[in-house]
Amino acid sequence: MSISQNGNSSNDLRDRVKQAIDPNAYKTYLTDLVQNGSKSSSRYIATCPFHADGNPSLSVESKRGEWVWHCFPCGTGGDLIELVKMKFGVQFPDALRRIASDLHIEERHTSVEYDAESAQTALQSNVTALEYLNRRGISVETAKSANLGLIQHPSIGQAIAIPYSNGVVKMRALSPKTKGDKFRHLNGSSSKLLYGIDSVEDEVFGTVDEVHIIESELDSLTMRQAGFTAISVSSATTCLDKGELTIEPDHMHILERAERIFLWTDQDDAGQKCAAAFEKVLAPYKTFRVTWTYRGKESGDPKDVGELYSAGPENFRQ
Repeated sequence: MSISQNGNSSNDLRDRVKQAIDPNAYKTYLTDLVQNGSKSSSRYIATCPFHADGNPSLSVESKRGEWVWHCFPCGTGGDLIELVKMKFGVQFPDALRRIASDLHIEERHTSVEYDAESAQTALQSNVTALEYLNRRGISVETAKSANLGLIQHPSIGQAIAIPYSNGVVKMRALSPKTKGDKFRHLNGSSSKLLYGIDSVEDEVFGTVDEVHIIESELDSLTMRQAGFTAISVSSATTCLDKGELTIEPDHMHILERAERIFLWTDQDDAGQKCAAAFEKVLAPYKTFRVTWTYRGKESGDPKDVGELYSAGPENFRQ
């Protein structure tokens, strides 16, 4: 498979929009936003547009380097993109473009060439990339069987190319500078797809007995190498819309034929919401949520399957 793609990078646009967000950007959508207290205050307040607000109850402040908002009376909050989504009733792409337009941020055009055979050859000869996969419990043989490759992407550098069965290629940066630099896509989006769903069906015997759902394509390969039939959502958040699953119906129909389904999503809030969304649509008698102790980022507890593997590779299968 060879892909040549010219177009806009939504990830690049999102990153530049996020970098430009400050109180002035919020004031575009919260016209009565003012500093709370003295001019040196880092907290801003405005009336909330989502409920009858007699006194300003919505606050805007910087947390971990990002300007976010929260309204205590109605329990809403998030970043500026979430505010625009809610205020205008639009989805993420339209909210992002609206903010970019209002902040006079132009979309850039990128050009990416991807040749599957060349990418696979590049991976097999790159020690750094193979060591990265090995640390995640993915051998050379498993990488080959999954057709993983290595590509030089113009905005995120060297990245593992992860091909989906329908031609979409997701790229995972080896050394992302920020969280927003982790992933890019070619030939469409993976947000509504289940990675590895083609491995669930057997041409002779039909659907396999057990399927394990993970929250990372590479972590699903770690599980596969350990002997599990594992598939993955692309992201716990992008596969949902208002708490409901948006996975492609064809993929869900294959999944639903499995005898038993185990949910190994991350133990953070986003992962558990994703697991709950699967539980809403899958038969309860054959759906099982896998949980383990996770007491937050600072606890040192493993949040996901990859961290579970890192905590004890020799005992992972048990």
